[in-house]
Amino acid sequence: MRQHGVRRSIWGRTGLNPAYAPFAAVAAVIGVLAGLFGQAGWMRAWWKVLLAGLITGLVAAAISAPISAYVFGGVTGSGTDVVTAMFRGIGFAILPASFAQGVSSDPLDKAVSFQVVWLIVQALPGRFRARFPQAANVQAG
Repeated sequence: MRQHGVRRSIWGRTGLNPAYAPFAAVAAVIGVLAGLFGQAGWMRAWWKVLLAGLITGLVAAAISAPISAYVFGGVTGSGTDVVTAMFRGIGFAILPASFAQGVSSDPLDKAVSFQVVWLIVQALPGRFRARFPQAANVQAG
């Protein structure tokens, strides 16, 4: 019994939650897309960063919807469960409701996240950014 409490405490303190392990593939795809957009030079202009975030969010929604629906029954313990419940309430089945929830929140979430990272990178001193081989791919131009 004590051991179980210690394990729960460790997960809570580190921010690692084994319940989210099925979404690891989604996180990997988001990372790959961010890297590809960066290599392609999409991180030079704010509007391309916004578009890259929106596209990434749509892809993330498509990948995460079946995981949310079939592994968790559409209830992942996040605030977006309310949105899924709303779609279920108007007659959507579990998979379409999970997908609709993802499409309604993930693109905005990723677009904002990409923009925040872009702003942070733009605020870094040029001398610091120059130390990285692909820094030109994220400089506003």
